Amino acid sequence: MLDHGKDVLTVLKNENRNLLTDARALFETHAPQRFTEGSTTREVWDLQGFTTWPQVQRPVRVVRSRETTSSRRQLDGQLRDRDADWVWVTTLSANRASTLAAVSLGHARWSIENQGFNETTNRWAADHIYKHHPTAILIFCLMTMLAFNLFYAFYWRNLQPAYRSRHDAQHVARCLASEIYQSLAENRAPPS
Repeated sequence: MLDHGKDVLTVLKNENRNLLTDARALFETHAPQRFTEGSTTREVWDLQGFTTWPQVQRPVRVVRSRETTSSRRQLDGQLRDRDADWVWVTTLSANRASTLAAVSLGHARWSIENQGFNETTNRWAADHIYKHHPTAILIFCLMTMLAFNLFYAFYWRNLQPAYRSRHDAQHVARCLASEIYQSLAENRAPPS
């Protein structure tokens, strides 16, 4: 991936990793930056130059975000704090992704995983294994991703918010599929 000019950002969670051990030791010696966004307060450390990730042949950056989110419980109206501690490792430089951008990208992983992988598997048949040449399978996967991205670009960029508030993406997908099937049926009908 790195050979192709792509960067990596991933959760660093295995406590036995040398990289995490080194980073945790250095977090104790550096003061965090503090950010508040809505009801979430973050203490963020952003350290560069780690070489203890053997799979990567260049220095990496480690970003830690210790977060406290306040929310009011619906049941009794009491204010409750929820704490989270995130650590990410990335090949992105601070010039390419600021500290807050790295934190935002780290949190965006969940929506990518849930929408990208979960939805393509459950609603777009991307988990189906076809018995074809490996190149054909790759093309199928790429076409599925292209269709998925085009559909959501249409849904989020073309449809008005009022329409989206009344109709979810599944409804729109069913309407589009219905139109496609109807036009196919009309084209197959024998001439009168």
